[in-house]
Amino acid sequence: MIPPLPRRRPAEYDDCVKTLILAALLLPWAFPAAAQTNSPIAPIPQRENQLRRQQQIEELRRDQQMNDLAQQRETARLKQQIDGLKSQPDNPDVPNGPTNVNQADLNRLQLALDRLQSEQQLNRLQAEQRIVQIEQQGDTARRRRWAAQLTREQQIERLKQRRSLDDIEEELRRFGGK
Repeated sequence: MIPPLPRRRPAEYDDCVKTLILAALLLPWAFPAAAQTNSPIAPIPQRENQLRRQQQIEELRRDQQMNDLAQQRETARLKQQIDGLKSQPDNPDVPNGPTNVNQADLNRLQLALDRLQSEQQLNRLQAEQRIVQIEQQGDTARRRRWAAQLTREQQIERLKQRRSLDDIEEELRRFGGK
């Protein structure tokens, strides 16, 4: 005799088993992914971008403020030197001595220093306007370009101002005989 053929299971049974096996295989990957997205310490791309933008803006402002303080200290020091030379009495015994300074030259240096301070103030205001514009931009390539361009332009402007301050200081040294 021929053994009887095994009874076939209904198709619904096979589909259920396949689904359960698939679910059992995917479960180990699903739990860690769900846990990571629900974690409060897990980085969220949008939040990361916002923090990065905010840090960049704060960095631009902090850099601007540090530079402003350094320039203010330097100009105050030069202004004191000019005032000190202006207040020194002339010594008629030494015609070209260190205390015999032409007041017109000191006034010219004072004007140059005042002009430089005005330029610095204008540059500060323009930089703050540009920082606000950069801040208003979303997370775009344009914002990153603008920030990099502002940084480069500020570095160039600082070098020019530093050179002007150095020129004024050099003339003061010559006048003061230092």
